[in-house]
Amino acid sequence: VVRRACGVSEVVEHGLSGLIVEGDEPDDYLSCLAALAERPGLREELATAGQRLVSVRYEVREVARRHALAYHSLPGVTGCAAAPGLDARGRST
Repeated sequence: VVRRACGVSEVVEHGLSGLIVEGDEPDDYLSCLAALAERPGLREELATAGQRLVSVRYEVREVARRHALAYHSLPGVTGCAAAPGLDARGRST
């Protein structure tokens, strides 16, 4: 359970890999926590999906690929060394 304003909310997909609280009121958090307490299957689903999402999105080659693509999109950037397993444009080799 995260608050939308937190950086963590960039990782959590509401209802898929966690729950995002929109407001600041304690009742907002309480309703999410109550849903998790009442539904063990939901807890398990969110945990499994969250682990899968993080393992794919933040796998080192994927992060390196996205950084290389962002770097190479900058004006005037040419000929830098590629990360292992990536060509100079950040594409998998």
